[in-house]
Amino acid sequence: MEKVILIRYEEIFLKGLNKKTFENQLIRNIKERLASLGEFSVTRSQSRIYVESSDQKFDLDEAMIKLQKIFGIASISPVVKVPSDYETIKEKTLETVENLLKKYHYKSFKVEAKRGDKKFPLNSPQICADLGGHILKNFSTLKVDVHNPDFIFYVEVRESTYLYSEI
Repeated sequence: MEKVILIRYEEIFLKGLNKKTFENQLIRNIKERLASLGEFSVTRSQSRIYVESSDQKFDLDEAMIKLQKIFGIASISPVVKVPSDYETIKEKTLETVENLLKKYHYKSFKVEAKRGDKKFPLNSPQICADLGGHILKNFSTLKVDVHNPDFIFYVEVRESTYLYSEI
């Protein structure tokens, strides 16, 4: 199984013409910090950085700890990467929520979606409503609470789609 970490970075975008220089330095820092953990790749897309590894030795938890100490990183999330096919997204959403419910006794949730790929057939509110309904239909113990949910299920539709609940 591929291990993927989504990295959001801080005020680099404010630097104007130097943005690429700062992003490249951040990527070098990430590669240097994680070098001892095994094989991985680092890519950048739409103001996000992704660390991906299919190496069995790559320790995702250790990588998360090391990444938290790098200047310029705002937040990190372990994510499930899936193709941007809506049926696959729905299927993997159920698997991801089921795994969450095995670890935690959540009772309420909400879905937040960002659609970076404007060619995707549903807009963000439609994704939220449809996936929320799909989760409700399959997990009778959960209810929707948009104001104070036990967990938020995030969906980012880009070239690929990223599913996660931790920031």
